[in-house]
Amino acid sequence: MLHETPERTIRFIHLPFQSFLAAQMALEEGHIGLLIKNAYDEEWTEILTLAAAQATAEKCEKLLRGLLHQRLKDPPRRSDRGRREVVSRIR
Repeated sequence: MLHETPERTIRFIHLPFQSFLAAQMALEEGHIGLLIKNAYDEEWTEILTLAAAQATAEKCEKLLRGLLHQRLKDPPRRSDRGRREVVSRIR
């Protein structure tokens, strides 16, 4: 799962596992706002999807309401593929 580089840093070999852990940590530490804030970032697509999948009903509702509120406030642009993908996966 982990790989040590020649520069003596540790990297995840499997990025889906890293995304899973990031989603879990965001939920456990109450960083729903951070998930919502990064909904436009394509690199967060998998993390948002995994967070919604493993969240409690209360946290999932807060996440979805936040995403919908953000969408109404700031409609997606063509370049916002990541956020559109997350919303379509959750439906």
